[in-house]
Amino acid sequence: MKKADELFKATASTPLALATQNNNAMGYFIPEYQRDYDWSKENIERLYFDILNGFCRLRDSNDASAYTFLGTIILVQQQASEPEFDGVSLEVIDGQQRITTLTLIACVLCELIKHQTERTGFSTLKEKTRKWLEDEIGYWRMAMYSCAVGSQSVDVTSSYPFARIIREGDSRGKTHFNSEYRSSIGKILEEFSKYFKEKKDEFSFEQFDNSESTKKIRDNYTFLRQLIFGLNDKEWYEDTDCELFDIDWLYRSQ
Repeated sequence: MKKADELFKATASTPLALATQNNNAMGYFIPEYQRDYDWSKENIERLYFDILNGFCRLRDSNDASAYTFLGTIILVQQQASEPEFDGVSLEVIDGQQRITTLTLIACVLCELIKHQTERTGFSTLKEKTRKWLEDEIGYWRMAMYSCAVGSQSVDVTSSYPFARIIREGDSRGKTHFNSEYRSSIGKILEEFSKYFKEKKDEFSFEQFDNSESTKKIRDNYTFLRQLIFGLNDKEWYEDTDCELFDIDWLYRSQ
């Protein structure tokens, strides 16, 4: 009989570092026995406040390597089951709700960066400052996108995006024709990869079905959008339980 430490290896990781392993060709697989994504607003707020408070502690400690514990995730590498997927698929044994919520947060942040950038003029900045700011914006928007959508190599000059999270019945491929997403989360992340390349200001859920699983993801995405887009709203902070995070540290004039 193998020992536990031979079967499982415990490591601390950031959501981005975990998602972009294996040259960005790493995905999560939610097995059939796992229930659908169903986190409540209370669950989401608790995770969101933990993240904000973690930023506050990071600022106070001046330690760039400090971690905020967001919970345990148990993953097991899955045997190849998708004919056109050459990446690594990790089966989610525990932590589906957190992984999915963190992925939705990354999508909303990606949307917010796009939203704010298109409304902010950089023409008055010095060229060196403007170039630095544009590079930073591009880097962080791509980082958030990479938490939700991966890419696998097609040939030496091209790659094709895939949904980072899938469920039973989904299949990640190297083209539109050999990719198949039947689950709500798979379809939504596939469409998000298209939105990322388009000029649309807002990610829309209009094209999706009205199943319970889709409605839950849509409602939670909308709720997260309200939370994150309200980061500069002092009145919002007065009505929350986020006591450790001082809005004056983040607030900027419009």
